[in-house]
Amino acid sequence: MVVVYHGGFERDHTGNWNDINPGENRGYDILQHIDGIDAFISGHQHRKIASRLFNVPIIQPGSRGEFVGKISFNVSNKDHQINRTNSELISVSDSDPDEKNR
Repeated sequence: MVVVYHGGFERDHTGNWNDINPGENRGYDILQHIDGIDAFISGHQHRKIASRLFNVPIIQPGSRGEFVGKISFNVSNKDHQINRTNSELISVSDSDPDEKNR
């Protein structure tokens, strides 16, 4: 299950509050209390995050289209188990300059 959430994270990875608007961003709470999430894509705070929280890969790609978030999975064909592998931010400015002119 991939969650796409127009919200952010009210706490950092240690559980400390990092949001000035309690109740508006609930990503930490969602991941802490809902089992079965395989990836979490968020926005709203415009932070640049590519990490894991509760062993779930998380992405928040900043603002104004500066970055694209990428989460890679390895799926076992034998038992259909998802092995979470990587979350990363890819800078749009690093793309092929010829692509921008097409």
